Amino acid sequence: MKNLPILLVLPLIFIMSNCTKSGSKSPTPTPTPTPTPTSPYYFKFTFHDSSFNFTSDLPQYMPFSANEAGGYEMITGIVWPSAGLRLSWPYGDTVKESDLMGLIGKTLHFSDTMPHPEVSYNATPSSLEWYSVDTLNTIYNVKITNVTFLKKDTTAGVPVKAYVITGTCSALMTNYTSFQAFTGGSFNFIISRQDH
Repeated sequence: MKNLPILLVLPLIFIMSNCTKSGSKSPTPTPTPTPTPTSPYYFKFTFHDSSFNFTSDLPQYMPFSANEAGGYEMITGIVWPSAGLRLSWPYGDTVKESDLMGLIGKTLHFSDTMPHPEVSYNATPSSLEWYSVDTLNTIYNVKITNVTFLKKDTTAGVPVKAYVITGTCSALMTNYTSFQAFTGGSFNFIISRQDH
């Protein structure tokens, strides 16, 4: 009989332990946000004493003919401002993949030689666009350190092949009213050529 109070208490403890509120769950942990991936593409440069770093991952193919390859890099998917690079071969030529890959390790000057580089900058849709000018001063140049095939695509119904081009550049620019230096350029962005 000494154990009778203990035997009466045990079922009570068992009943109480099974009668928890069904609505009281442990709080759901707050999910850790997935970090937004950083664009691998960029065009960094100094122009009009201001530094720029355009980093859109949206390809912006340059309108071009069969003898040209190029593209624009924009600021976070907005069309303006943008910086562009166009590479031109002699009129009547067709740019092939081997032509682009042959640029790796080359320095192109703004003279009358082919392939000919052109750098451009456009601040707003209503402003005058700036273009590189030809000069024999070799401090202005485009150095290509790498070109890699990215994908096949289309632009305005035209099949293109897209490439990632990496390098550095500096240029003497004009908007047809004045001149300005485009300096410290470094880029890793998407260009394209017509897919023949």
